[in-house]
Amino acid sequence: MRTVWMEAVWSSDLKPMERFVACVYFDHARDQHHAWVTAARLTERTGLSRDAALRARKGLVEAGWIVVREGAGGLLAAPQLPVGESAGAEACAA
Repeated sequence: MRTVWMEAVWSSDLKPMERFVACVYFDHARDQHHAWVTAARLTERTGLSRDAALRARKGLVEAGWIVVREGAGGLLAAPQLPVGESAGAEACAA
């Protein structure tokens, strides 16, 4: 699922910073379905300001690339292919 998702990110029309932040979520997706990434970790890994990193993450959420749930100190994100993306959507459902 991770490889399919990342290939879909690369071929998407996401903005460059959104792709960059997506890479961090990809890197942190331990069980291939969830990634626990704090805002501090996003800024550490990307070198972006906190505001820029959070804007990029918000863009991913609004576009349907990740679904987030707030928790203690960060967000649990579930990478997913948004509606309309066809690159291996069946594999992402598994």
